[in-house]
Amino acid sequence: MNRKLIFLDIDGTLTPAGSNTPPESAMRAIRAAQKKGHLVFLCTGRNPAMLAPVLALGFEGAVAAAGGYVFAGDKVLFDCPMTPEQLETGMRLLKENGVFRHNPRGDNLNLAELKPPVRDKRRITSGYHIITTRGEV
Repeated sequence: MNRKLIFLDIDGTLTPAGSNTPPESAMRAIRAAQKKGHLVFLCTGRNPAMLAPVLALGFEGAVAAAGGYVFAGDKVLFDCPMTPEQLETGMRLLKENGVFRHNPRGDNLNLAELKPPVRDKRRITSGYHIITTRGEV
């Protein structure tokens, strides 16, 4: 048997948009693939803090923060956080254009509980979950 890597998007694909709970049918399919030796990863624009509730369901890793943070198991393969200047510029431009911004800063998170653990608090601010107030991108 050839072992495969399977990548799943979260919002609107694995789960209903805005939810952290996949349907039972999806979880059965994921478990069946894993039982056959396939590795199932998440692939999402969510940053690690926003990804944690879904990741806890038993995935092998993720391509997170729109590709800015990649890990398998406890090994971080790629980590490219935004600089404070990039964060400020991005948030300012989104605000100026009427875009709702969500930037979890990790103030109420135990970063060590994230899988893999996030030791650099800047990492929490490197990805965005963006929803427009006008229904357009």
